Amino acid sequence: MSSGTGLKYRDIPRSQLYYGQTKDMTTEITDKGGAHPRTAPPSSSTINNNINRTTTREEEEGGGQSNLFGLPREWEQINFFGLNEKIRFGIQQLKNIYNKNHLTASQCESALEAFANDLDKNIIKSTKSPLSFLMGIMLKGEYNSIDPTFKTEEETVFEQQMKAKIAKANRMRELKLHAQEASCDLWIDELAKEDKDQIFAKLKVYRVDKMSDREKEVHLKQYHSDEIWPNELAKMKKM
Repeated sequence: MSSGTGLKYRDIPRSQLYYGQTKDMTTEITDKGGAHPRTAPPSSSTINNNINRTTTREEEEGGGQSNLFGLPREWEQINFFGLNEKIRFGIQQLKNIYNKNHLTASQCESALEAFANDLDKNIIKSTKSPLSFLMGIMLKGEYNSIDPTFKTEEETVFEQQMKAKIAKANRMRELKLHAQEASCDLWIDELAKEDKDQIFAKLKVYRVDKMSDREKEVHLKQYHSDEIWPNELAKMKKM
């Protein structure tokens, strides 16, 4: 027996045939002789009704299977942020928003988080009940916090990650600077006078004998920064 959609009942996943339950849709019957039990398929109208209730929503959500509440898994896992206890926001309200098909699960959760924040800070001014006020917005669009300091959990985590990267970069920069200074001090201490004279010649520094030790050190540090340190740093990165 086939349904009006052109699909045979045995080709349709059982989760689509029997919405929200685990009972097998087939019914066991017995041959007249009573010795050979067999199964009979459900009626085509039953199949069509269940397909219409499930397939359309699953296609909209990318093929995700509906659960007991008739919601995809990502919608079932949405955090209410205490609104179920504070204003009696529940599964039915969530289903009403989902059925409008204008928000993703992530957008809906962010909106609920924003509303919960504003509600806790008592900055929502409306003559309606909090639940009516929220649903009036969520059934048409997305609630956005009126708190200029509000940050979602995702925004807070992202900000923390960025701060951690900045702190790490600053720490590494400071370590490199200290390491370069230490490397330069050790390198200068090990240079003989002849080595220094050769470096001054390469740098085309003249009248070295007229320079103070401080002035000579400036030229040597510059040479170390340009010629010695890059090679040392490259070797350390390979270790």
